[in-house]
Amino acid sequence: MAALIAGLIGAGLARFRFDVPKAWAISAAWGSHVLLDYLGVDTSPPSGEMALWPFSSSFFVSPIQVFYDVPRAFTLAATLHNLQAVAVELIVMAPIAWFCWRKPRLLH
Repeated sequence: MAALIAGLIGAGLARFRFDVPKAWAISAAWGSHVLLDYLGVDTSPPSGEMALWPFSSSFFVSPIQVFYDVPRAFTLAATLHNLQAVAVELIVMAPIAWFCWRKPRLLH
């Protein structure tokens, strides 16, 4: 719901009129951010994603964790872990980014 509201506000601010492609792009960006956070490992309490905020204060934890956590430490182990996290994110997100770049008419 928040993604829909953000899209409508963004479209209104973009041209002071309802612009469906811009609203769709903004809503998709917001919604995909929530989805990608949901699919990540969360090591900071409280665990999970408040995906329905502000309508619910419940935390949701994905049974499928695709993306690694990123520790904020400057040790060799943390650096290697972070490089592995970046590699996984590139493997998952690069094909999606390539498709979006090659098919820009989907957003128009």
